Parts: sequence; C-alpha cells; structure tokens
Amino acid sequence: MDENGSLQVPKKQMPVTLWVHPEGQVLGAIFLHLPHPDQAAGEQPWDVLNEAADFIVVKRDSPEELCFYNKRSIVRVEFWGGGDESAGGRPLACRINLMDGSVLDGQIVKALPQGRSRLYDYMNDPAERFLKLCLPGGGVVLLNKNYVVSILPLQPEALAAQPGEAGPGQSGSLELAA
Repeated sequence: MDENGSLQVPKKQMPVTLWVHPEGQVLGAIFLHLPHPDQAAGEQPWDVLNEAADFIVVKRDSPEELCFYNKRSIVRVEFWGGGDESAGGRPLACRINLMDGSVLDGQIVKALPQGRSRLYDYMNDPAERFLKLCLPGGGVVLLNKNYVVSILPLQPEALAAQPGEAGPGQSGSLELAA
C-alpha cells in the first residue's frame, strides 16, 4: 500500500507478441516493475515469465482488455530490445525447432558456472521455464521449453551470413555435451 492508501504497484507496459496454444498470435503488453532508485535496470520479460507464478497478466490490443494467460500455454513471447549480449555469458549460436513448425536461429547468452556453460547445461536449467534467444537484428524471443522439439548448434558466422536462416552445412560443433 502506498502513502495514499492505493494497492496499485507502479509498473510499465512492454509491448509483446505472444504465441499461445491453441489461440495463436496475441498482440499486447505485459507489465514490468519499475526499477528501484538504487538499481540500474528494472524487471525484464524474462524475469516475469520465469518466476514461479503460473499466470501472467497481458493487456491485449484487440479486443482491448486484460487477460490472465497460463504460462504453460504460452509457446513464445517476442519483443524488441532486452537482448543484452553483455550478460556475462558466452554466446551460443543455435537453431531451435518448435512443435508448431517454427524454426528460429539466434544466440543464447547466459552466464553459467565454469564447467557448466554448454548449450546442454543451459537447456536443462530446471529453474527456467523459458529460453531466451537473441535474434539477429535485435529482437528477442522467449521460448517455452515444453514446446521445443530440438536445438541444434550453429557456427556464429552462420547467423551473420544469413540472419534468421542458416543454410545447409552451416551447423557446427559447438560444445553440446562434452
């Protein structure tokens, strides 16, 4: 409760595109906590989707209304920005195949402990329901791991050569499991 007796928590809206099963594409915004004065950054979509709560609030564009979505039914969330490549991790280029037939190429960047920084380790982190994939061009996609069919490693130059679309023979041998 604030000094005026209000129960509202100050938040900002972030425009997103959700892909929800079985509804399909949903345009709208999610709500993120504003940064505290002593913090450099506020809450990110990644934080909201990976917290323990089962539902997320979405302000839909059409029809304009608030809706609560079960995170288990969200296939992916797309937005611009927030692809902070300085997250302290080693970029891992990969191609992700989803159950709906979508194929996305990008980089996973996350700081993991020494000796546990392989693509395999990142995919199997039990604390996170969604994978963060940074796309060429600055977009970010958060992917529900329950809808991922397979993840293939790519050579980083495959992303630079053909953004979003690696050709034959461009997949490589990044550290997967060894």
